[in-house]
Amino acid sequence: QVSVSSQHGAYRGAHVNDGVVSDQSRWLAAKTDPNPWVELSFAEPINVGVIDVFSGWKQGSTLEAFDLSVLVDGKWRREPNWDIRYNQQSARRIYIDRQQVRKIRLSLPQPGHARIREIAVYDNQQAIGLQDVGQ
Repeated sequence: QVSVSSQHGAYRGAHVNDGVVSDQSRWLAAKTDPNPWVELSFAEPINVGVIDVFSGWKQGSTLEAFDLSVLVDGKWRREPNWDIRYNQQSARRIYIDRQQVRKIRLSLPQPGHARIREIAVYDNQQAIGLQDVGQ
């Protein structure tokens, strides 16, 4: 299940985990959203090895800064290396290595559209991952 702080037009939160990495299938937060975030919730706890975050629009506008946190045993957990800054990659892999995860939250430290094409979650750190199909 996907929850979002807001959405812009037809760019719904459900697009962040539909298995498609493209400009047409992405989530945008409302321009006026002061604290954009998206949250993935799981019916049963899962193991998380890595998370791939695909962001941007066309060949630019990647998320320069975002924070990841996971809910384990009823407590939100964050690690310093999950706070991404100065990012220039449209496809960014974050190594998580946590078990019994109930939720994953990606939040932006600043207001903005977010422009997330996909958030892919894998149970191992060697996952090949999805491919960006572009526009």
